[in-house]
Amino acid sequence: MLETYPQNLRLVIMPFPAMESQSSWLAASAALAAHKQMRFQAFREQLFQHEGPISATDLNEMADMVALDIPRFQHDLVSTAIQRLLVHAINSGVARGVTGTPTVFVNQTPLEQIDFDAISKAIQQARPSL
Repeated sequence: MLETYPQNLRLVIMPFPAMESQSSWLAASAALAAHKQMRFQAFREQLFQHEGPISATDLNEMADMVALDIPRFQHDLVSTAIQRLLVHAINSGVARGVTGTPTVFVNQTPLEQIDFDAISKAIQQARPSL
């Protein structure tokens, strides 16, 4: 999608962990901790390859695989700053109409369908204002 509309799109990835899932919250915290070391994308790829619930041991192994500073990662993982970022992201998402992931917005409006054709149509309709 970014290749099709390079002048009109911006990819923004915001954490939106499932509140009832400790594993989801832990994964989102870990992704933000990896971001602090400029390794978000590599860490995110590891998260998506993982199957099943995620443990602290799993996260440490992933952090090691993407060459994070492990003590710093472990500190950031449970830091108040990361937890505040998550709460803020969730509150912002809810205020914008996010009910789950992934959510795609075009001109600040969440789309109900997120397949390529639906997103392309929404972009084409919004283009005069982009």
